[in-house]
Amino acid sequence: MTTDPPDPIAAAAARYKRDNDKAKASRQELTDLVVDALRQPKAEPIDIARRAEWTPAYVRKLAREKGIQADPSYKARTEKARARLLAEAASAAPQAAPAAEVAPGPDRVAPPGRLGISPAVAALSYGQAKALFVRTETSHPAWWIDRRKKITTSGIPADWQYHVGVQAGVDAEIIDLPQRPTGSEENTA
Repeated sequence: MTTDPPDPIAAAAARYKRDNDKAKASRQELTDLVVDALRQPKAEPIDIARRAEWTPAYVRKLAREKGIQADPSYKARTEKARARLLAEAASAAPQAAPAAEVAPGPDRVAPPGRLGISPAVAALSYGQAKALFVRTETSHPAWWIDRRKKITTSGIPADWQYHVGVQAGVDAEIIDLPQRPTGSEENTA
């Protein structure tokens, strides 16, 4: 009596099917929990998305598919927060940086070369880069969500994340950098 050795391909296929079925069941359970949470009064969709490790856009889509309307007070809070962000971005509109801020010095570390940030973008202060990036959020939300997700999950140092986002916006031609005065313009002003 000889027994054939087990077929490794068949065994791997069986494991894959079993694991895939478990993953589907887990995803369905998570979906059900998210939908239940969205139906609660005073539900915070952004918090729910963060806890589920899903994008807010996907959670909103799921809510629409299930016929769940956002709590009116949540809509009011998000509109108020968006208006505040727009006001902050407008008040922090990038101005031409002083010439001393352009070149990295002892107080300003140059961006890591692997980031691919142009000198013009690297010359922006942290606040200027943040204002440009946040302003782009409102005018190009789909691009912004995709870009922010890529930036925050790719190991980019936190102090250069807005600069990388601005560089991506400049490359995609959706962000225009502020004009920097030349030496002759500075003297005539």
